[in-house]
Amino acid sequence: MTTLRLALLCLLVLPACRNKDDTGDSGGVCTWYDDLDGDGWGVGEGILGLCVDMPADSSEVLGDCDDGNGAVSPDEPETPYDGLDNDCDATTADDDLDGDGHDLASDCDDDDEAVNPDAVEVCNGVDDDCNDEIDDPVGDLFYRDDAQDGFGDPQTSTRSCEDATGYVADATDCDDTDPAINLAADEVCDGLDNDCDLLVDDDDPGVLDPGTWYRDQDEDGHGDEALAVESCEAPEGYGVTGGDCDDADAAVNPDAEEVCNEADDDCDGLVDADDDSVTGLTTVWIDADGDGHGSDAYGQQACGVPEGFSEDTDDCDDADPTTFLGANEACDGQDNDCDGDIDENASDAGTWYADSDGDGFGDADAPEAACEGSESLVADATDCDDNDAAVNPDADEVCNETDDDCDGDTDEDDPDLSDASTWYADGDGDTYGDPDSAVDACEAPDSYVADATDCDDDDASIHPAGTELCSGGGAGGGGRPGPPPPR
Repeated sequence: MTTLRLALLCLLVLPACRNKDDTGDSGGVCTWYDDLDGDGWGVGEGILGLCVDMPADSSEVLGDCDDGNGAVSPDEPETPYDGLDNDCDATTADDDLDGDGHDLASDCDDDDEAVNPDAVEVCNGVDDDCNDEIDDPVGDLFYRDDAQDGFGDPQTSTRSCEDATGYVADATDCDDTDPAINLAADEVCDGLDNDCDLLVDDDDPGVLDPGTWYRDQDEDGHGDEALAVESCEAPEGYGVTGGDCDDADAAVNPDAEEVCNEADDDCDGLVDADDDSVTGLTTVWIDADGDGHGSDAYGQQACGVPEGFSEDTDDCDDADPTTFLGANEACDGQDNDCDGDIDENASDAGTWYADSDGDGFGDADAPEAACEGSESLVADATDCDDNDAAVNPDADEVCNETDDDCDGDTDEDDPDLSDASTWYADGDGDTYGDPDSAVDACEAPDSYVADATDCDDDDASIHPAGTELCSGGGAGGGGRPGPPPPR
């Protein structure tokens, strides 16, 4: 019945149309549904009619899902395993109560979704796969564990629903003869794959105990810690000991002896005298005046000679830079050369000459350096006989066969002869000399006499002592000569 027909009916029959709840009103119109199975639930599109005139095999309630079976309606409880949707609710389980996709015909336990023909048989005392066998050989796989470390040998296995003796579920052991080798072990440096990751020692980044090796370029047994590497085996050119502070010099390392060379030989950060272990120290002495010579007023141990110090203690006046052992002695009243003597052999000493005879004139052959003269040292060097005080340049030349005045001339050879005698030529040998032929000499030359009274030195008969003859010319007539004049 269409909507239009329903509307017309309401207009003709009733003042107003009412729904199916108006069944108590004889003038009401209701919608009736087919209910062929008489279970009180209808199906179909429904028809209109008077509420007091319900057709046979009809129901005013819609919702039956099977109008040919009175045991099927929304009021009925679901009956399991009868093949019917008893309560007309498709969501209510019927033949697959556990929802595992298998109905009662194939599911051996429809209360347990883990049990069905597609399930995997496990060791639990249940026929999980509904093949009528409990814990059949599809059970767990176990692996031989000879090392008893909880890790099995993947090459030796067995199936079992319970732990087989000597077997474990793990299959990761790469050496089932050694309990220290398994997947949980630490990789250590022993040439073995301890943790079964197919990496051995240095090839395994997780190796637990690599050694630390130090580059030892100078092969002194100590390496450079700045060039350290970690590995199980020492690379070529590396050593186990570090601490080398100069890996280019084999003489420098922590085992070396600290010596005085301006280097940190033993790598302790201390150089030369700053290091208590240094050897080869020198005792040096204070050199206050900077002349290179020290005094024993203060000394210390040092490498080399620091500024202001000296290896010597030969300075007798460390306040005077010109005074030290070996210095030039000067005429200053000081012991410049520290030898205990003052002004001896002074560099600025004058030259003095020995005056042994004390005549004030020195011997040129006996010079002596001295700062000043003395009774025995004079500045003059002209004495020609320093053993005779009467012989010197101020003496008079006298006839004594000596160069008295030291001018190189002796006696009459010296024009300054002071006591020469005058002698006269005696050419005629009469012992009377010619006053006109005088010579000065210490001794009479040959044919010279002290007399100067001969008036004719060519005639021996004529002289002051001769006999006057009457001839008027000398001695006459056999006259005898007179006596010679006195000498």
